[in-house]
Amino acid sequence: MKIKTLFKTLFCAGLVLSLALYFLYLHGNHIEKTQKPIVDYQYNGYEEKLNYKRSNTILITYKSKQYRLHTGDRNLNKIKSGIFPKLYYASETDYLFLKEIICLSVMPKRL
Repeated sequence: MKIKTLFKTLFCAGLVLSLALYFLYLHGNHIEKTQKPIVDYQYNGYEEKLNYKRSNTILITYKSKQYRLHTGDRNLNKIKSGIFPKLYYASETDYLFLKEIICLSVMPKRL
């Protein structure tokens, strides 16, 4: 009886987690579809990761705020070669994000 209860609990927890992730995915798609790419930003360079535990960061200024976009090696190599991915700004959450990146951390700073 206890094993059956354990499996039910794990199944329900997995179902709740998958639904939460699906709703976050839908919200991200909604933001991406309703936002237009921004063009009036300033690219301030990049910082390469120092070790495997850190990520590369791209420094961008938009609307007098400096953003640090964390990205992987593939996107950083594109930016180094001069190919800039489309940038989007979500005004509701004050997030600046790249279209090709699914998950990133944004830390706005006042200049």
